[in-house]
Amino acid sequence: MIINVSPDLQVRDLKKQFHENFKFLKIECFKKSHGFEQSSHKKDIYSNDIKLSDIMNPKLSEEVVFDENTTVFEFENGFKKFGLNVQVFRKSGTVYIETSLTDSWTLAQQNSEGKMLSELVVNEPIEDQTDQDIWE
Repeated sequence: MIINVSPDLQVRDLKKQFHENFKFLKIECFKKSHGFEQSSHKKDIYSNDIKLSDIMNPKLSEEVVFDENTTVFEFENGFKKFGLNVQVFRKSGTVYIETSLTDSWTLAQQNSEGKMLSELVVNEPIEDQTDQDIWE
């Protein structure tokens, strides 16, 4: 699997590329870096319409290559060369939670857990479609 990273893209474009491969996961881009099994502050999330050229360094086009056996930590670190601070979130019912305490899990494990947790919850209508915790 590949995510294309280019300065002319927006944050939402990265998120969509990732979500196409893992329906029960999403990514967010943050202003500050985090380490292994560390969480990020919600106030530091970049909005979806931010252009990558405004937040990435170096400003080049490249790909992040990964597969379902890539750990969350490895995946997130794949964006460091661009100066992008990415955090993986797993669906749990109707919300997404940070996977910070399970950074050693593979993306497949995270997605499978998200699927299971989401199927256990009765789907209720979501009232605020603009909430950033909800996938667009």
